[in-house]
Amino acid sequence: MKKVISLLLALFIAAAFSSCLKLNLLPKKPVSSSQAQDVSEPSSEPQSKPEPSSEPSSIIEPSSSEEPSSEPMPETDEPPSKYESSSKSTSSKASGDPIPWLVYGKEQYNINIFLSNFSEQDMGNFDVSKKDFNQMIGFAYLNSRINTPSDIYGNENGECMLTLKQVNKKLKRYFDTTLSKPKSSYSYWWDIQYDGEYFYFPSDVDFVYNQMSVAEQVLELPNGNFEIHFAIYTVDKYNNPGDYVTDKSLYYMDPTDAKTDSRLTFVGTGVATVKNKGGDDFSSLRLIKYKLNY
Repeated sequence: MKKVISLLLALFIAAAFSSCLKLNLLPKKPVSSSQAQDVSEPSSEPQSKPEPSSEPSSIIEPSSSEEPSSEPMPETDEPPSKYESSSKSTSSKASGDPIPWLVYGKEQYNINIFLSNFSEQDMGNFDVSKKDFNQMIGFAYLNSRINTPSDIYGNENGECMLTLKQVNKKLKRYFDTTLSKPKSSYSYWWDIQYDGEYFYFPSDVDFVYNQMSVAEQVLELPNGNFEIHFAIYTVDKYNNPGDYVTDKSLYYMDPTDAKTDSRLTFVGTGVATVKNKGGDDFSSLRLIKYKLNY
């Protein structure tokens, strides 16, 4: 009889324990915060809109007004986006995109007059890295005839002469280079001779120096140089051999004015790469490349 009672009691205890498990009435082991999971049912009420963060977004619009950040970018296998640079800079220069400059007034004047030094003598394509001193010495002579004629000496043979120092002054001013050991002869549109003291040029060089340039777009490149897209015009009131533009006010022309000015006739366009050795007014430029599109 005792065995029957013990068996029934064991069955009763087992049934009671099973019921407790189903009803979740037994004590549980504490769960750490790292192990806890939110298993609550989703709320039927709409979530409130998050407050805008004061921290900058990781996708930064390009701007030239902010300094690059020194904070390193997190490592990622994804390439940077169009507007994101490796330094989190908002500068287009840092991200590799050219920065457009809006120029007017004295800035426009300085760029126009610098480029007009080349268009007024109808200079062709140029690359300073090629060290073409035939072209640079020829430029120095024509620039002296137009802008500093007092630099030129004459001889009994009717030739025009410049010293090496005078030529190098022009080369340094416009191309940021100099000639240390001249050869005895060069060839531009005409032959140039050098006797160890003077360069000799022909005096009967008849050109119409009535062309000027107008900058239409100025872009700062990632390396700090500038790319200038320009148009060339002839100034109709200067149309005789030996004429060149003397009305300095014309060099203040912006692209809109130039296209509508009745005194100007469009010739073509070009692109120049320049180094800016001055300030933001572009008062001290040096030519690196010059390419005409016509």
